Amino acid sequence: MFARINEVVFQEIGAGQKIFFKGDGQGHISVSGTIHSDDVISQSLSFGFTTDQTVFPKFIDQLKEL
Repeated sequence: MFARINEVVFQEIGAGQKIFFKGDGQGHISVSGTIHSDDVISQSLSFGFTTDQTVFPKFIDQLKEL
């Protein structure tokens, strides 16, 4: 028996930045998160969008290049 994981979180420990990937089990993925700046001016960006599994092969290839 295999356990299904429907949510993955990329998290930076220091500044509390997070990006969430949550699947619905039907190929759709909700992506959301908050990113903060590291400088004196406090800036943050909160975002969210929905995509599907077809974007992941290219996304994974780009992560490997980092």
